[in-house]
Amino acid sequence: MDYRRALFFNTALGLILDPLDIESLLSPEVIFDDRQNVTRSLSSRKAMEYLWRSPDWPERALRLQKISAKAGVRLSHIGMADYPDSWLTLTKRPSLLCYMGEPCWLTTHLISVVGSRTPSIDTLLWLQRDLSEFLRQREVGVVSGGARGIDQAAHRLAMDCGRVTVCVLPSGLLNPYPFGQEPLWNRIRNTGGCILSTYGLEQAMRKSYFHERNRWIAGLSPVCFVAEANRRSGSLITAQRAVEESREVCTLPVAPTATQGLGNLDLLNENAFMLRDHRDLLALWDRSRPAAFQGA
Repeated sequence: MDYRRALFFNTALGLILDPLDIESLLSPEVIFDDRQNVTRSLSSRKAMEYLWRSPDWPERALRLQKISAKAGVRLSHIGMADYPDSWLTLTKRPSLLCYMGEPCWLTTHLISVVGSRTPSIDTLLWLQRDLSEFLRQREVGVVSGGARGIDQAAHRLAMDCGRVTVCVLPSGLLNPYPFGQEPLWNRIRNTGGCILSTYGLEQAMRKSYFHERNRWIAGLSPVCFVAEANRRSGSLITAQRAVEESREVCTLPVAPTATQGLGNLDLLNENAFMLRDHRDLLALWDRSRPAAFQGA
């Protein structure tokens, strides 16, 4: 049995690994099929408490694998081949991810797109005209959060352009939020994309998960496009996470008298890249992508 993998899978069941635990688990000195050797690599108090409370943790991991396989969910953790390389540089990394669909981040470059749940007509028209043109000129997929408004519009636009899209949920894959979006989830999977979560399979949405999820969205791309943001919004939090992780942030200008989207002006005042049309987005993408994204 791969006990190292079993420990990572237990993070979906309540095990908390700190960075030192993860570093130790990934050490080549850890013999993955030796239970005592693997557990001795953990040193944090929370991890040790979990192992004491859950001596059956290997069996718990096996049950999770069986449930996941039956539901069509794939599990990955740091150190596995399908774990996103772009997450390895984050200041905070999820130790485990669950996904349904294809790990398209391995073969396709992604741009993160976020925005208001109630976008203006002008913003939606810009997406239809210019974001679609950008996607047609570059072999780039879209990563977003599946929320109504800009997120769902970006997912659908990517698929309409023949591109893959990744939806990162603030809940478990078997309890997806927002509710009632099964047709969208199915279409994303059926077009080569995936639905992704870093939480337990049945975990309900929590407010704090949105902040974590926003970092994962920003971390999957070198460029974070905030299409429209109201002040004190989740979209601005995503932009903040992108800045913290050294990703480029871009947005659209709006009039100071606009009734919504004034968060865009705040971002521009904080040196976000201003987009006028798809040509600006092309220029930003071509200069910003790191070596891992070359070729698109």
